[in-house]
Amino acid sequence: VYRGFFPYFKDKVPYALVVVDLGEGVRMLGNTREMDPTQVRVGMKMEAVFEKVNDEITLVHWKPADGGA
Repeated sequence: VYRGFFPYFKDKVPYALVVVDLGEGVRMLGNTREMDPTQVRVGMKMEAVFEKVNDEITLVHWKPADGGA
């Protein structure tokens, strides 16, 4: 994603959208953080990164675990 369509995203682009398989059929969609979005690959191990937006909203993002191996 290279365009921030809402003000919140203006300073957060570019990022890649990823589907993370948590096991037992559970999957989550989220944004990547702390990585070059062009380096996302199928099968990468990811770990959750939490962003507290305010007292009511915390977002889950994803970054490569162990360097993305």
